[in-house]
Amino acid sequence: MYYQDAAGRPSTDPDLYSRAQAGTYGERLALADGFDGSALANGFSFQGRGQVAAGSVILAAGAALALPPVKTGRGISVTSRLGAASSRTAVLHAQWEGSSTQAAEVPLTADGPQLSFRIAPSGLSITVPAPQGERTVNLPSPVGSDASLLLKIGNPPDARSDLVIESILALASAQ
Repeated sequence: MYYQDAAGRPSTDPDLYSRAQAGTYGERLALADGFDGSALANGFSFQGRGQVAAGSVILAAGAALALPPVKTGRGISVTSRLGAASSRTAVLHAQWEGSSTQAAEVPLTADGPQLSFRIAPSGLSITVPAPQGERTVNLPSPVGSDASLLLKIGNPPDARSDLVIESILALASAQ
């Protein structure tokens, strides 16, 4: 499927994956990106050496992918599908918008072909799969009642290979 990017150049349709997931999950869909365009879109950004290539985000050691701000109020499950040659570990950085406290760092380990984590409806905790069940990390309270949660998925600085993310899917819990 070809489309035009924001500069009018021929490009794959950057929202193809998102529209497909919206058709499947409807109102539960909080965020979906298959990185099908020629550049990051939809509020994603890089920190450090990152690039979009062949429908994936590639993060060098020490680089991170910042997600669009997340509004809380419903539980959210986030899954990042990894490329076959990807590193299998990452670090999730979580911090409230407007906060001066250091971001919480949550180690992530791939469960098969994906990284996953859950955000509590309050946004005050993040739960990740762990070897013996699950691990929950508590976050400080937000600065204001309207603050969004800022999340970054990073490749650790000592990583021996790139972190290759093929897609990110975030679903709100059913009400």
